[in-house]
Amino acid sequence: MQTASVPSPMAITRKRRFPGSPMASAATWAARPKSKGSRIASILPQGRAGKDARPGQHSRQEVTPLVGRVAGTWFPTEDAMTEQTRRAARLIELERLLRRAGSRGLTTRELAGQLGCSVRTVQRDLQSLELDLRVPLTIEARRWRILEAADPLAPLHLNLHEARAILFALRLFLRYADEQDPDAVSAVDKLGEVLWGPLQSFVRLTAEQLRRRPSIQDRVDVLRTLTEGWAQTRRVDIEYRHGDETRTTTIEPYFLEPTATGLASYVIGRSSAHGNQIRTFKLDRIANARLRDDRFDPPVVDGLLEQLGRSWSGIVLADDEVRVVIDFSPAVAGRVSETFWHPSQVLTPLEGGGVRLELVLPSILELLPWVRSWGHDAFVREPASLRDAVAASFARAAAQYASSADSPPA
Repeated sequence: MQTASVPSPMAITRKRRFPGSPMASAATWAARPKSKGSRIASILPQGRAGKDARPGQHSRQEVTPLVGRVAGTWFPTEDAMTEQTRRAARLIELERLLRRAGSRGLTTRELAGQLGCSVRTVQRDLQSLELDLRVPLTIEARRWRILEAADPLAPLHLNLHEARAILFALRLFLRYADEQDPDAVSAVDKLGEVLWGPLQSFVRLTAEQLRRRPSIQDRVDVLRTLTEGWAQTRRVDIEYRHGDETRTTTIEPYFLEPTATGLASYVIGRSSAHGNQIRTFKLDRIANARLRDDRFDPPVVDGLLEQLGRSWSGIVLADDEVRVVIDFSPAVAGRVSETFWHPSQVLTPLEGGGVRLELVLPSILELLPWVRSWGHDAFVREPASLRDAVAASFARAAAQYASSADSPPA
C-alpha cells in the first residue's frame, strides 16, 4: 500500500494543550484510565501503516486529528472527548462569547452558529450556565447577556509568562504602596494558588509584605466606591479636603490612575463643583464617597489618556508646552540613556561623555524633585525658571548643612 509521510500523532498533538490541564499532552490524554465505552482506543493508529512503512510513518487514513478549533479555541476533537468534556468545553466558550459581546448580547441563533451546535443545545447550556455555574444572565429583546458588575468575574486563564507579567505589576505596586490594599492582597493570594515551586513561594512573600502595610478602612471604602462607580458608570458624591476646608462635589469617575510621584492615586472625571469640567482628585484627600443611582454616559478616554501621558507624572491636565533641556555628567550618562523617561524625550551625546535630555512638558512643577535627585550630576539649561528653582533649593540646603547639625529644615 502506498503511504504518505505525515507527522506522527504525537508530533501533531505535542503543540496543543487540552483545557483544564495545561501540561497534558495528547499522549497522557489517551493513556488515562478509560471508562466503559471510551473511544480513545480508536484514536491512535495501531501498528504501522503498511508493511513497507518506516517507523514514524502512517497512512493519511489512519491519522485521526486529536485537536480542533472551536470559535478560536483549541479543544480535543470529538474522537478524543467524552460528552461531558465536550459540554464543559462548550460552556466555557459560551461564557467567553457572552462576555465578549458585552451589553449588546447575542441571540441563541447567533450563539448556536458560533458554537457549531443546535439552538436547543444552546438553550440547555444557557440554563446550566446560570443555574449550575452561577453566571448571572439576563435576556432583553431575545438577546442574552451577562449582567454588569457580576461578582466574581469570569475565570482568567494565564500561562506562566502572563502570570509573571502580573507579578511584575504587583511588585511595582508593593514598592510604591504606603498602605495595605486588602483587595490587592487577595489578588496576590489567588495568583500564588495557581503557581508552583519558587514562583509560588515568591508570590506568597509578596502577599506577606503587603499585609505588613498599615490598613486604613476609610480609604479602602473610598477606593472601592470609586471603583464601582467607574465600572458601573454611576455618579459618586465625594467630600474632599482642599487646604483647611472640606468641600463636596458630584463626580463622574472616568477612571482611576496611580502615579509614582508622591506615591498617590487619583480619580479623574467631571466635577459638578467645577462647572462640569474634568478634574483630578487625589484619593488620600477624599474623606468620604457615596455611590449614586444616576448614571453617566461612558466617555471615550483616548484623548484624555494621551493628554495625561504628556505630563511628567502622568496626572497633570494642561495644554501648555514647556521646553526642558538638562545636561547630565558622564558619571550618570549611562543610566540616563538606558531609560525611557517620557514620550517626547530626545537624547544627545555630549563631548566628554555626558548626555543631554530634551523634553516638552505641560508643567515643570512635578519635574523639580526628579531633577534635584540627580544632585550636581544634572544641570538645567532650559527653562530659566526651573534652573533658578533648583539652584535656590540647593543653596538653602547648603546653608542649612553649613549652619548646624541641630537646625531644623527652614
